[in-house]
Amino acid sequence: MLKLKKQRAYFIPLLPVRFGGKGVRAVCLPINQMFFIMILLLNGPILCLAQPYPNMFTNDGIAVKVDANVTVTIQGSFRNETNGANHGTVDNEGKITVTEDWSNNATGAGNVVFITNGGHTVLLGTADQTVGGTASTHFDTLTAENTGDKILDIDSIEVNHRLNLDAVIFLSGNKLVIDNNNAAALNRISDYIVSDSTSSNPGELQWNITTATGTFLYPFGTEIYGTDYMPFTFDVTAGGVGANSNVSIYVYGTEVTANPNNRVLPAVVTDLDNAGTENDVYVVDRFWLIQPQNYTTEPTADITFTYIDEEWSLARNTITEANLQAQRWDQPSSRWIRPPVGTVNVGANTVTVSGVTLFSPWVLVDSTSPLPIELLYFDVYLIEKKVLAKWETVTEINNDYFTVERSQDAVKYQAIGTIPGNGNTSVPQFYSLVDEEPYTGVSYYRLKQTDYDGKYAYSKIIAVGLEELEITKIYSNIIGEGRKFKYIVSSTIEGIIEVVLIDITGRILTNDEKRIEKGINRFELDAAYLSAGMYMLRIKTPFNKYHSGKAMIVR
Repeated sequence: MLKLKKQRAYFIPLLPVRFGGKGVRAVCLPINQMFFIMILLLNGPILCLAQPYPNMFTNDGIAVKVDANVTVTIQGSFRNETNGANHGTVDNEGKITVTEDWSNNATGAGNVVFITNGGHTVLLGTADQTVGGTASTHFDTLTAENTGDKILDIDSIEVNHRLNLDAVIFLSGNKLVIDNNNAAALNRISDYIVSDSTSSNPGELQWNITTATGTFLYPFGTEIYGTDYMPFTFDVTAGGVGANSNVSIYVYGTEVTANPNNRVLPAVVTDLDNAGTENDVYVVDRFWLIQPQNYTTEPTADITFTYIDEEWSLARNTITEANLQAQRWDQPSSRWIRPPVGTVNVGANTVTVSGVTLFSPWVLVDSTSPLPIELLYFDVYLIEKKVLAKWETVTEINNDYFTVERSQDAVKYQAIGTIPGNGNTSVPQFYSLVDEEPYTGVSYYRLKQTDYDGKYAYSKIIAVGLEELEITKIYSNIIGEGRKFKYIVSSTIEGIIEVVLIDITGRILTNDEKRIEKGINRFELDAAYLSAGMYMLRIKTPFNKYHSGKAMIVR
């Protein structure tokens, strides 16, 4: 090793270098450049200024060791590189302090700069500092402090032991991972982490909670209206099950002056409608996306949302703060779960929901105008010449009554009956109504749900066909060597029918398709190869109904 006393020197290190021992044992420089170094040999910090890149400390493909109880202070940037087959690494058992940017560009497989646990890295800039490069960095203990913001410029920066938060961190659409299931692994001293994004792809804070219990504080903040701290608390009361499991949280605010606001919606959310009307003015202008990952059994948690006044009170919103509750979007069924839940604390600007076992996107909503009623399904069935409408609700709020409507053109509808609702209930309810005299041909049905205050919403539209189609006549006509089945079909509809000829054993002999028009339709079926006997002619209609008739061949 090369020992340096207090001096200025030009040199190119070719071997691993080490900070520590009785003195400083070299420093790291690009192998292919001549750098000017000034080393201050003190028992405390080591100051390193590198040239020709001003204020940059570059590890160009060598192994660097920082001993325990040694602090290396870089008054500038740190850059980790690859040189040929040599990839820069750092074995840090002490402390490295950097006042400007941190960049890892090493190309070695799995290179994350640090090769051991236990060291401490401090981002100490008074101006903005980026953490980036072309490869991720895995820190052991990372402290973000001082007045400069820390900006993630690459995905999946990881902290394996503890993150000490004493400065603002901007995720900038990237992921920050806390790879420690201890609730104290994220130590907030001051400031916050900004997840906000201008799109529905905000920054992600992933905490590898695995099977642990405890109160995990995600220290989010926003700078949309100033500098606001708005943490999210995930208090695990029953640990989940699953290897390599974690809980990722994304949060982002939306534009309060837009019409409608609460946009952009999260990718899996399709609407904010309530009773057929855009409900954005009753929804706080922020989304919380909670994603447990890799669990076979997800944890049970009490969750606390923090909101800021501007996001419920400004512009177009007509929210009463005391009415705020939380509401979850259910991705499998593509609907908002009702009723809203949770307890608001207007003094602390929080809403807390206990015993949560299902997650995904959440909003805070004025509970007097929650997002849509939970209609599990609405279906119609043709039974003989009647139509049965059936539907089920999961929950109901202020539900006065249902109306079943039908139409011949899917434009103009008429009511065929009403069924009283159940007001307010979280117990599944089943309903049905029979249309005794449906239209002939195709009819369109929909369900209208009306609240006590007159607001209403429609279900999807379902078509059903009641056709009048019959085989008027089937007969055989033998002329010379030709043998034909001739049959007549009378119909009130148009479309394609399937014609099947079956013998007395049930064997299908022919299967053909024919187009029918309204009125009388005449067809022939080749029967020259058939022997004498009884046969069945079966017709399948466009609406999957069957009609049949018998025919006899006599030789």
